[in-house]
Amino acid sequence: MMRLATILWIGAILALGVQGAGGQTMSGPARVVDGDTLHIDGYPNNIRLERIDTPETHQTCENARGSTYPCGVMAADRLRSLIGSQPVTCEASGFDGYGRPLATCSVGKLELNAAMVVSGWAVEFDRYSDGRYAGYEEEAKTAGVGLWQGKFVMPWEWRDRKRQEAAEQPVSSSGTDCEIKGNISRNGRIYHMPGQADYDRVRISEGRGERYFCSEEEAQAAGWRRAER
Repeated sequence: MMRLATILWIGAILALGVQGAGGQTMSGPARVVDGDTLHIDGYPNNIRLERIDTPETHQTCENARGSTYPCGVMAADRLRSLIGSQPVTCEASGFDGYGRPLATCSVGKLELNAAMVVSGWAVEFDRYSDGRYAGYEEEAKTAGVGLWQGKFVMPWEWRDRKRQEAAEQPVSSSGTDCEIKGNISRNGRIYHMPGQADYDRVRISEGRGERYFCSEEEAQAAGWRRAER
């Protein structure tokens, strides 16, 4: 199994490529949202780690013994452990469809994007990458670490399946007992429970793919996550 020293070595090299990159620089204490998303204090939007993809929070995978485990949660835990209590610096290169900055982020000389791939808890996001992390992904796969310890569905394929399943279900109406609001914003797909801070302000536009849910389980299965307040 690869040691942390290997990750630090890769991070030190790749972090050099971050310096001088175009776009906004964001820095400060950070909170992990999921395996490829974080939030830096003082900035309005979540930040998406570019060129990589990790399992969604509610996604599960199989380990070498064939047992199911919460790989989405573990990917987030891995990112959290890499950051620790250190400040994070991110260099943004653009924005995604939700208005989130796409960035290469680091703690000290450790590049987080690369470290997530080499530890096996992220894969290169082929459709949005230039092959930068392909070698590190192959190294993780060969070592059988992280997601590569067993079987898993690529995160983008898992999301596509969930969206298809959600599209095939009847859209719940606000005229029923289904009162959970599934909103789509720059921070992703977020559901709001009655009584939460923004519940009354949120307006659902079914034309944009937003919808009502009858339970939190239904919302989470469709790929939404709960609002933080």
